[in-house]
Amino acid sequence: MTRLPKFFLTVSVTAFAVGFATVSSHNLAPAWAVAMPIGAIFLGWFLIAFMLQNEVAQFDEETRLRFELMKPHAPAISPVAETRSEPVPIGGAFSAANCR
Repeated sequence: MTRLPKFFLTVSVTAFAVGFATVSSHNLAPAWAVAMPIGAIFLGWFLIAFMLQNEVAQFDEETRLRFELMKPHAPAISPVAETRSEPVPIGGAFSAANCR
C-alpha cells in the first residue's frame, strides 16, 4: 500500500473515532460530530485509491515501456527548431509587433 491510501485510512479511522466519541458522550461539543462525515469521505477516497493503485502501477509500466520503444525512433533535432527561420526577439514573439 502506498502512502496516500495509508494517509486516507488513518484520517478516516481517526475521524470516525472522534465522531463516535461525540455521539456517545454529551460532554463534548456537538461541533465535533462533523468528524463523522469527514471520516466517511476519507474512507471513500481510501477505497478508490486502494482499488486503483494496481491500475496506476500497470499504466506507469506501460508508459515507461512505450517511451523506451520510441527512443530509437525519436528525431535528433526538434521539428520546431528546424521550421523556425528567424530568431524570436527576447521580449517574445509579439513584442516586435507592439513596438510600432
